[in-house]
Amino acid sequence: IRKNKTLTIPNGADTKLFKPLSKSYARKTLKLPADAKIISYIGSIQKLHGVDILIKTFEELRKEIKDANLLIVGKVINSQKENFDFSKEGIIYLGSVLQKKVILAINASDVLVVPYPKNSFTKYMLAPYKLVEFLACNRPIVITNVGEMQKNIKDKRMVARAGSTEDLKKKIKYALSLDNINSRPIALKFDWKNIASRLNEAIENFE
Repeated sequence: IRKNKTLTIPNGADTKLFKPLSKSYARKTLKLPADAKIISYIGSIQKLHGVDILIKTFEELRKEIKDANLLIVGKVINSQKENFDFSKEGIIYLGSVLQKKVILAINASDVLVVPYPKNSFTKYMLAPYKLVEFLACNRPIVITNVGEMQKNIKDKRMVARAGSTEDLKKKIKYALSLDNINSRPIALKFDWKNIASRLNEAIENFE
């Protein structure tokens, strides 16, 4: 295919929906702890996405940060084979929720984590939906060094080695120390209108 003229269109986000909101308002609405440090994973819950690695990392992190909570939002994929214990101390599991609650969960978070391991699914990943939506809400994000995701993270101190709980913990601790993040301009590049314009231009100029 790539021998021919090719345009790759990435995932995008509706930046009118996904936008910064008051953290206190988001926590109050979702009935989350007002003063805790909330580290969040939002998306499909499976080992393919590294959720098991994040839970192990959180257990170690909580030994150092007693008021830390791990917020998990999403559906467990293939629950008969994927065994996750959400009853552990400090873990808050909301399950699968409506989009408006996803936006609230993002804004309620101190740090959002994309803990993907290296595998065939993540090898060429550029901008998964969750990453673009997180960027649009101006919240600190820790990702792993898989695919091309890190191209969208300016501060490389928030990029962890895939599969390393120790490095992931280090990067989460750093992200927790940040007050101001301005990642929305990056997200705007992935706004659906901008993506549609690129696609429309490519079609009009197709030869």
